[in-house]
Amino acid sequence: MLTITAHCPDAMCEMYCENGFQIGDDGCEICKCNQPSYCSDAMCYMNCEHGFEIGADGCEICKCNKPPHCPDAMCYMNCENGFQIGADGCEICKCNKPAHCSDVTCYMYCENGFKVGADGCEKCECNKPSHCSDAMCYMNCEHGFEIGADGCEICKCNKPPHCSDVTCNLYCKYGYKVGSDGCEKCKCNKKPHCSDVMCTMYCENGFKVGNDGCEICECNQPSHCSDAMCYMNCENGFKIGADGCEICQCKKPSHCSDAMCYMNCENGFQIGADGCEICKCNKPAHCSDVTCYMYCENGFKVGADGCEKCECNKPSHCSDAMCYMNCEHGFEIGADGCEICKCNKPPHCSDVTCNLYCKYGYKVGSDGCEKCKCNKKRKSLLKLGWWELLTFV
Repeated sequence: MLTITAHCPDAMCEMYCENGFQIGDDGCEICKCNQPSYCSDAMCYMNCEHGFEIGADGCEICKCNKPPHCPDAMCYMNCENGFQIGADGCEICKCNKPAHCSDVTCYMYCENGFKVGADGCEKCECNKPSHCSDAMCYMNCEHGFEIGADGCEICKCNKPPHCSDVTCNLYCKYGYKVGSDGCEKCKCNKKPHCSDVMCTMYCENGFKVGNDGCEICECNQPSHCSDAMCYMNCENGFKIGADGCEICQCKKPSHCSDAMCYMNCENGFQIGADGCEICKCNKPAHCSDVTCYMYCENGFKVGADGCEKCECNKPSHCSDAMCYMNCEHGFEIGADGCEICKCNKPPHCSDVTCNLYCKYGYKVGSDGCEKCKCNKKRKSLLKLGWWELLTFV
């Protein structure tokens, strides 16, 4: 039996520990709980100044507690690899990079941080400032776009890194020739020799000009339209709005049906695997990408805010009839997948098996959980005498 030595203080910890308190190096109790007896003795190879976090089973996990001065504020973002730790030892709203990312250092300073590639790792390219537009340039630049005086990209390609800054005193209406090394030379491009083939379409504002300097069978936008581009690739081009300008919505593929969905979707329709719209609404932009750890064959229910919640839609064959009873934890689901007029038990209730058959169901205790006692048969109102009706509850 463990005995607390005489030099230990009589101070008490303002906490309750079901498995008792841990013993410090001086042989005295410290205000830290012992783990349950079923917890493993395995140790984490990491030093946590403020101790380890406790998992759902009551055992320590290999994750450090945050310092007591850290706020309980949460970041509205999902970080698969956890959050980074700031200089004060508290989590900051910035994701840890995946474990497979290398510790390669970029020899450049990026005021707004580095871009993240498709593999989740940072790459040696700077994020643009927050004031920059999301507009895109309709051109491919192997070495990226030039940066304007405001710190934002402009629709002009960076020259390859091996090209020199030679200045040419020639004015070239059709641009400069590019050598086999990808660098501009101080020679002018000739006027392009375009085909005499005509497009069988009328464009009020003229035709667009392709990379070769010749017209293509695509109309210019009206002069009042913005030069801003959409940050999305539309294989079949963009839709045209009521003002004659392109909008950031893709034209549907030519094989898609013109059939319409008899439903209004404020945020547009979802796109199926074939690239065509399906009769299912996009969720509003403010909805988070919270993942529900449950499978719902008929999709998830949508809350009053228009966002999906972790509750399953009932199957289409289920009746819209409602049960005239209030069930705090929802209704039970029958064999046909439809709700029945019986309340789910509270989540804290255990799945105790009772060897009693109770024709009229089990009694419910003050904690809301069923007990292994049968309900009594209730008398029919038709069989009650007038003196019993007066006291019937």
